[in-house]
Order: sequence, then C-alpha cells, then structure tokens
Amino acid sequence: MRIRTLGLFASLLVSVFALAAVAGPVGAVQTFNTKVSISEKYPAFHGQVKSGSAACRIDREVSVYRIRYNQPDKLLGTTRTGPKGNWKFKVSLITSAYYAYAERKTSASIGFNCRPARSRIVAAD
Repeated sequence: MRIRTLGLFASLLVSVFALAAVAGPVGAVQTFNTKVSISEKYPAFHGQVKSGSAACRIDREVSVYRIRYNQPDKLLGTTRTGPKGNWKFKVSLITSAYYAYAERKTSASIGFNCRPARSRIVAAD
C-alpha cells in the first residue's frame, strides 16, 4: 500500500511541475501580436484591430496619420476601438496618403502586452 501511495504522490508532483512550466512564472507578462487595418471605403476612415487577445482589441487607441513627404507625418487625431475591435475616424478633407497606427497597450497587473501595429498606406484623391 505504501508503494502505491508513493507512486500516486510522485505522479501528482510531476503533474504540478508540468502545469507550472506551461503556465509560466507568477507575474509573467504574455505578449500578443496586433494587426490594424484601414479601409479606403466610406466612411473615411475606419478599420479594425485584430489580435489573439480580446484585451488587445477592446478600447485600443488608434491614431490616423497623413503622410507628408520631406516632413514628419501629421497626426490627424486619435480614436478608440469598440467591443469588436472596430474603429472609425472622420476626416473632412481627404487629399493625400494615410495610415492607421495602433499604440502599444500593456497591463502588468493583468499580465498582457499588446504590440503596436501600423496599417498599410491608403491613398485618397
């Protein structure tokens, strides 16, 4: 009987260590990739933030920039994503090339880090 109890204890101990190895150390921060899209279609501009973590999609800050050649790009403004990662930003005058940028988002208390992302460039006439 003693040998059986010892075997059960050993397998339980191995399971606990395996679970700890998979879960990672306490306080570890998990990093998620992010993709941000921008649409050329009406209404200008709108898009979506995609990520493997809902925390990286919801309430994410997205900035819209106008490309200026031989000068730094001009920030037109910022907006936040909704519950599904969708965002929109109204621009009155559209006559250049634009892109969206999803800012980095982190939370040490919850344990996640969302990488920043830049959309493709869209041209508007």
